[in-house]
Amino acid sequence: MNQPLPIDQRKFDWFYVVVLCIFSLFSFFGDSTPATGGPDPHSGWIMKRLIHDIYATGKDPLVLYSPVFVRVACFFAAFIFGPFQLVAAWAILKGKHWIRTPMLVYAGALFEGSFIFEWAEWFGDKAFFERVCGPGSTFDFAQQNALWVQSFNLPYIVVPLMLIVRFWPERPFEPKKALAN
Repeated sequence: MNQPLPIDQRKFDWFYVVVLCIFSLFSFFGDSTPATGGPDPHSGWIMKRLIHDIYATGKDPLVLYSPVFVRVACFFAAFIFGPFQLVAAWAILKGKHWIRTPMLVYAGALFEGSFIFEWAEWFGDKAFFERVCGPGSTFDFAQQNALWVQSFNLPYIVVPLMLIVRFWPERPFEPKKALAN
């Protein structure tokens, strides 16, 4: 077996290292807010106030009201994915092949959870609330500012797909074998 290529010979892997570190910061600081009860303009924790005032109010009612499925998804993002993303960034940096299977599982889980979140953002829950609360209910979790919300959420759909492609080969950090003539 070949030794893994050093990171300076896997230049695009720097993208994954940086993105995973950024995702980790968003997991720890952003996702922990809905995971622990949701944004609050009167909270003593600055992230709860910032997410309420800057990100969610008038833009993203799904995060603003943090229904149970959002709290559960954000709990996983904050307290499971966050630490994993730092370990994965280190493993990519060092060319550790053992990260392949956990990375594929992580990328699949992140894509699936983000897809469910995105579905609710785009299509809302108006029909659900009309069934539960009666005709005429106007409550809905659909995004109110698609450009704003998608600028934060779309990377969580695209990057997992990129990670699946990147880590599909059995030994992702070894040199590519030359094609036989």
